[in-house]
Amino acid sequence: MREINIVIIGSGFFGSTIARVLAQFGLKVLILERRNHIGGNAWSEPDAETGIDVHKYGSHIFHTDNEQVWKFINQFTEFNEYRHSVWTTYEDQVYSMP
Repeated sequence: MREINIVIIGSGFFGSTIARVLAQFGLKVLILERRNHIGGNAWSEPDAETGIDVHKYGSHIFHTDNEQVWKFINQFTEFNEYRHSVWTTYEDQVYSMP
């Protein structure tokens, strides 16, 4: 344990990102995660019957308008062109939310 410089609790977006950045500076990082996988709540796993990824902890949508963040995250994954929209009905009228 003396070789470890930083301990991070949780391997979600923040924990994984900060661990990677600190490691790039030569620090020895230990991530502690209570689940049996990395990724925090943004974890998906394939359905046994269909092979389709299922969001185990509910849907997760990544969004940012920060170009630096967008470039950084795109080093590690590909995104589809999904656009989230929510609609509601009130007194027989349909409204876009928010």
